[in-house]
Amino acid sequence: MNNLHRFLAILCMIILLPLSTWAQGHDYSQDYLTFDVISSGTILWKQIGSISKNISYSTDNGTNWTEITATTAGAAINVTAGDKVLFKGTNDSYAVDKSNYSGFDGGTATFDIEGNIMSLIYGDDFVGQTTMSGTYNFCSLFKQSKCISAENLILPATTLTNDCYRAMFSLCTTLVTAPQLPATTLANECYWYMFEACGITTAPDLLAPALVNKCYGHMFVGCSSLNYIKCLATSGINTTNLNSWVGKKNAETILGVAATGTFVKANNADWSEASGTSGIPSGWTVKEVPNIPTISCDGRDIELTCATTGAYIYYQLDHSGGYTQYTTAIQMTDDTFIECYSEKDGMASATIS
Repeated sequence: MNNLHRFLAILCMIILLPLSTWAQGHDYSQDYLTFDVISSGTILWKQIGSISKNISYSTDNGTNWTEITATTAGAAINVTAGDKVLFKGTNDSYAVDKSNYSGFDGGTATFDIEGNIMSLIYGDDFVGQTTMSGTYNFCSLFKQSKCISAENLILPATTLTNDCYRAMFSLCTTLVTAPQLPATTLANECYWYMFEACGITTAPDLLAPALVNKCYGHMFVGCSSLNYIKCLATSGINTTNLNSWVGKKNAETILGVAATGTFVKANNADWSEASGTSGIPSGWTVKEVPNIPTISCDGRDIELTCATTGAYIYYQLDHSGGYTQYTTAIQMTDDTFIECYSEKDGMASATIS
């Protein structure tokens, strides 16, 4: 290979590698908590009550870091549209109760939130961390800030602590897109008032199978545009654990969700012990996620069944990339990998293989 050909080969590698990376999608779990600034102004790191915590921020992609301490007036970070501000810290918790915390409270800049929240606990060693200790870890962290989207904010913990996300986005009236909530083991009041008065229209999927004391209490109070909730709980579904989660009375007015919407629940989940603003929103259409299909084998015949009446089953063989509706037993002549899911009323189950 002559020098020209070698140069061209290297150039192609430089160009094509990022393209392949972009095609796979960006992994925000690898990024520090980041504010992607939309409009110029100030970001405040503020002390509410008696709690003042230190964090560090960077405006040059982590090359240089500046430590700041929360103050009652708010330690100000001046930003310009287009800036990316990275944050890290080594505090287990940023609050001791609902009235005493450090957070991004107020400020004039608008921004999207992305990256991994664990950089505020584990500093530079946040990647792969999923454990929180203590309580009130991120209570009121973004309260009253001017965040627009938290779609790419990563909250990786699957087992929560008491009050860990309490009022996290409370009174963020500009917030229109919520982060995913992957936790499957909840704790007392873990999401209490989390999205109070936000502008979201779609709730993050609530995947935890069992509800506990006030875990969803007041979670969507005042979210007047919210018209879609998917909650896959199958136990603990009662007015105590759902404590006014979709509305509360303020004088003579109910501060609740949209008048009409879609509520998706787990197949055969019993919501009879939940009612009013502590249940399924009144006037909403209710749909069920069907059961996952069952795969059975009789000799060379593969049979697929679903316990949900009226559900359709779809399958594909050997990662073929296309699903086919199941109608009769599938005959096999060799080792075969099969994947399938069920669907009813536009709702799909998880995939089993």
